[in-house]
Amino acid sequence: MQSIIKIRSVVVLLIANLIISLCSTPVVYLNENQILYAMSTLAQVIAGLFGLVLAAYAIIDPKLKDIGNQSKQSSDYVDTLRSRYFQNIIVLSVICAITILSSLLTINLYTEVSDKLFSILISQASIFGFFSILCFLYFGCSLLNPNALEKISKEEKKEIEDGYGSNLMDDDFKPFVAYYNKLESLIFEFATELMDKDLQGTLNLKYRNGRMQIFQALDILVMNEIINRQLYEKIDELRRYRNALVHSTDDQKVIPQIFNELKELYSKLFEVYKNNDDQEERIRAIQNLYAFSSHISLSQLDQQIIEIITNHAGISAHEMVLKLQVTRATLSRHLKKLSFMEKIKEKENGYYIIS
Repeated sequence: MQSIIKIRSVVVLLIANLIISLCSTPVVYLNENQILYAMSTLAQVIAGLFGLVLAAYAIIDPKLKDIGNQSKQSSDYVDTLRSRYFQNIIVLSVICAITILSSLLTINLYTEVSDKLFSILISQASIFGFFSILCFLYFGCSLLNPNALEKISKEEKKEIEDGYGSNLMDDDFKPFVAYYNKLESLIFEFATELMDKDLQGTLNLKYRNGRMQIFQALDILVMNEIINRQLYEKIDELRRYRNALVHSTDDQKVIPQIFNELKELYSKLFEVYKNNDDQEERIRAIQNLYAFSSHISLSQLDQQIIEIITNHAGISAHEMVLKLQVTRATLSRHLKKLSFMEKIKEKENGYYIIS
């Protein structure tokens, strides 16, 4: 979204400059040497700044990757931050190339075009150069921001809480974190026991060494039809919410509805685990767990997505991002969740409601 705002700002400036250049006479006149010096210097400065920013990115990105590998709770935020930085590098590369090409174009055409057109060319190149310098400085500062991960965790927490549309909050987040940790331990233990006996020792070793990932454990439960994809997405949402609470330095409070869903999910999954040796009771417990998944309430954002798709059948994901003012990653998670719940379906030309 920030990139779109930046692009729109540049387009507005360029259009305004074009109108002003066409409707007014030049105020400053430059000779040949001044033109060559100004444009060549601009191109060199932009190229130099891009090189410095690229070097800083090459140093910081591996360090962020190491942080993500060392901390499971930070891995999501690190991946998000690395993705943002990479996207910014792509945008900066394009801006840098346009600025340099614009400068070279001005140098090569200043003797071939009219004064009016030359005025447009040199002012456009100057705007690109000024905008490029601002972008480089902004990105350089963002690379050095020590609170970048915390900011992302706050965004994640706010996104999930806004989805529930509730202002009622519990004061203490610690019971929620403790309960989630119980759920995660249960998932790991259950997944390990479900694996083939020939591999069980290896998986136990991985679990003890902390190398088994939560998604691997959830995949095992899905493959054994203990949980469905709706529960998979719900557990992932609870995991992200727990991580956001842990990393936030603000006054951490929890929405009671989320906590209640966590407790009920743990209780029903534990019933399945407890009756793993009793086939009849196990089937009944799994049915109760599946029934719980079908009654998981839709978040406010889910309802907005359904309403938009209902009113605009065949709408694309990009159009929904613009309408909802959310990130593509956020929208993707909710679209996947609604697809698993069989509320919507994706076709070649967009998304539709399942009637």
